[in-house]
Amino acid sequence: MQSTFTELETESLLDEPVTLFPSHSNHGIQPLAKIAAEHLQLRLECLYPQVPSTVSGATGAEGKMFGVLVVRRGSRIGYLSAFSGKLNGSWSVDGFVPPPFNVNDMEDMLSEGEQKLETIDKNIESVKCSGQYENLLDQKKKLTRDFDRAIADLQKEHRKRKLQRRAIRLKMCSEDHLIELSRQSQYDKRQRKQLRAQHEVELGKINSNLSEINEELQTLRLQRQGLSRSLQIRYFSLFNLLRFDGQRIELCSTAVAGGTLPAAGTGECAAPKLLSFAFQKGYKPLAGTEFWWGSSPAGHVRHHGSFYPPCRSKCATLLPRMLSPEKPSISSLDVANPSKEAGISIGSVEFSVMHPEQFHNATGVEIVYEDSSMAIVNKPHGLLSVPGKSDRTSLLDWARDNWPAASGPLLVHRLDMDTSGLLVIALNPFAHKQLQKLFMERLVSKSYSALVHGWVSRKFGVADGIISLPLRVDLDDRPRQMVCEQYGKQAETHWQTLEETTLFDIPVTRLLLQPVTGRTHQLRLHMASQQGLGMPIIGDPLYAPSVVAHEISVRHVASRMMLHAEKLEFVHPLTHKPVLVQSKAPF
Repeated sequence: MQSTFTELETESLLDEPVTLFPSHSNHGIQPLAKIAAEHLQLRLECLYPQVPSTVSGATGAEGKMFGVLVVRRGSRIGYLSAFSGKLNGSWSVDGFVPPPFNVNDMEDMLSEGEQKLETIDKNIESVKCSGQYENLLDQKKKLTRDFDRAIADLQKEHRKRKLQRRAIRLKMCSEDHLIELSRQSQYDKRQRKQLRAQHEVELGKINSNLSEINEELQTLRLQRQGLSRSLQIRYFSLFNLLRFDGQRIELCSTAVAGGTLPAAGTGECAAPKLLSFAFQKGYKPLAGTEFWWGSSPAGHVRHHGSFYPPCRSKCATLLPRMLSPEKPSISSLDVANPSKEAGISIGSVEFSVMHPEQFHNATGVEIVYEDSSMAIVNKPHGLLSVPGKSDRTSLLDWARDNWPAASGPLLVHRLDMDTSGLLVIALNPFAHKQLQKLFMERLVSKSYSALVHGWVSRKFGVADGIISLPLRVDLDDRPRQMVCEQYGKQAETHWQTLEETTLFDIPVTRLLLQPVTGRTHQLRLHMASQQGLGMPIIGDPLYAPSVVAHEISVRHVASRMMLHAEKLEFVHPLTHKPVLVQSKAPF
């Protein structure tokens, strides 16, 4: 059996600051961790030769997140390896740290649970597919369809008769005629009322029979829900994750009393498996990181060989509990979306979470247009549009200081913190309402300048195109977005090639991007996703491969995300005069 501990000869790198799983993996990866990751990747290329070693072309089966943890074992330095979840259908794989639970107990519990859930699912399906239930649903659908058609025909006929009566009234008709016309009008109303009443009676009979079956279904669904919760509690109880002091972490200690359960899969990620194993063996963790290996999962943006921070939904709450003698809040140790540097001292080892972002004081804001009702400003990159969880200054804070007499929400739309460019500010509530209406009705023409990695012409053979993909938030890894055909909202972007060149021998393309819709991270995801352009915006901290970011940022080219809102065009909602404002991209 291959050892889980792989020795490294890296004594010269031990003076570097110790960094465990940096929250922004385009920066702050400790050299020890990078060496260990590259060493593991060489092993993976032998294990999975079908996966190419290039960043841009991973194919084959869906990839997997792997992690390494550099540790000191006595006088020796080495690293541990782990993967998230299962690898090729197995919890345990030679050369990787074992899962933090007894595999046989876990498999027995999952098998037993699946059988019980499957039994309830079959009962639910049996009730739903019964002839009586389907027949009642068909009756209800037909009754509703027939009623809608009948009431529409009746209303059409009554409107025609109403117009005829109005024409007669316009003539000098007698009082008897007026009484007769009124009687006809009342008759029409009674006729519609009788039709609706008859429909309600027939619908009530069907609903009464359906309610009995629906009650049975609801009972089965509640039974399934309760069983599912008890299985999840039992599942989490099998984990034996250890803290730095060797104490076991109860993943769902509050859930037994009715509290919220941890996110599904908590504890299965590479990072907590590595730390728990190191603490169990008495190793001293020195550095760690995680990287993606293989093809991107459906709807997500993951780049083969690229480094990633710990996930927000699971590790952001679990890792601080493992590393700290107390339970720091997410705001004090946010491994997924940090705002300031945080450190935890464990014995003689300092575990610190590196945070590359610096606080922005908003001094770079430029007013490019202003009148009595609105203004347009040029927002610098690195500045939040609105206040976040941290205490860093936002554009909204700056706007309130700059226009103290202004009232209302002020900001009409937003730009991502890493995006620079033009942004509209309303100086009173009425202007805000009218300007927001323009954006909602898509009457504002927006243009962005972006630098993407690669040459578009060589990949597609065309200079322009349209990307239309449904997007939604990635619930397991906020604030990332993902492509989702089932629940996503449609997003459309028009793109056009402006220039293809190189930056320090790295191929880049300058694009003109014109979003038709305004979904969160729309342009960034449309560029990065393989279902879109598959060419991420340079410097994008969420969707660009960390390898690409490192190649360019090390040459001081990509100290920011290369996305700039450079043009806004619309008709002023109050003066009705055309407004055209432009701001040249600073890159």
